[in-house]
Amino acid sequence: MNSTADQLLSQLKKVVEDLEGLATTATSAGVEQGAAVTDRLKEALAGARNRIHDLEHNLQRGARATDSYVHENAWTSIAIAAAIA
Repeated sequence: MNSTADQLLSQLKKVVEDLEGLATTATSAGVEQGAAVTDRLKEALAGARNRIHDLEHNLQRGARATDSYVHENAWTSIAIAAAIA
């Protein structure tokens, strides 16, 4: 994966960790309707985790496809790179 994708995934994982901490704090602090808040946060976290997993899978699939194309079409890839430069 490229560094931009790695940074994005890292930031998303940090958000998930922060939300987990918030859910724990809300429950332990006795926030009014804390259980309902915690349940909503857990649902949001599950959705975020699924999106992160999907993003990782798609990035890996794209990287493999690019790698395969470059290996199968080396001269074409070199010509494209030369044209861009």
